[in-house]
Amino acid sequence: MKMPSYLNGFNESEALKFWLMKKKRLSLHDKAMLAMREAVREVILRHKKEKRPLAVWDWKAKKVIFMSPATALRKYNKAIQSESSS
Repeated sequence: MKMPSYLNGFNESEALKFWLMKKKRLSLHDKAMLAMREAVREVILRHKKEKRPLAVWDWKAKKVIFMSPATALRKYNKAIQSESSS
């Protein structure tokens, strides 16, 4: 799901709210992607608040790795940016 370029200056939640107001009907895929993004972000922020590491499956190494919430949030934001720019 690609958001318009005029939303690049907003943080993700503000941009999504604005975009959803403009786009009345979302496909099932778009709804699922929004729900997944929101859920992942909430988990990362909850772990950050509780100062607990995240257990993440590294599909390249085929093993579970533990990372800090700050690292996970940085990687998450980078992935969202690269997805919205392509």
